[in-house]
Amino acid sequence: MNRPELTAENVNAAVLDLQLHLRDVENRKGPRAFVSSHEALGVLEDERSELVHEIQSKAGANAIRHELLDIAVAALWSVASMDAGAMDW
Repeated sequence: MNRPELTAENVNAAVLDLQLHLRDVENRKGPRAFVSSHEALGVLEDERSELVHEIQSKAGANAIRHELLDIAVAALWSVASMDAGAMDW
């Protein structure tokens, strides 16, 4: 498969969208850290399951993109929770 190259502009736009999505999630759910690796994994698994559902139901690019951003937010939130020392391993 011939894969097109991503430009810095593509990546920068995605990072900006991730930042906006992160703020939206934070505004809806609050700034509370994940407190365990099991909680982080549970959130990531839930988001993954939602992504699989959207792909299998052929929901379209916008729905799939939304779920991908949810996964990215959950992963970033997990890393921030680790860095804050909030996770009990």
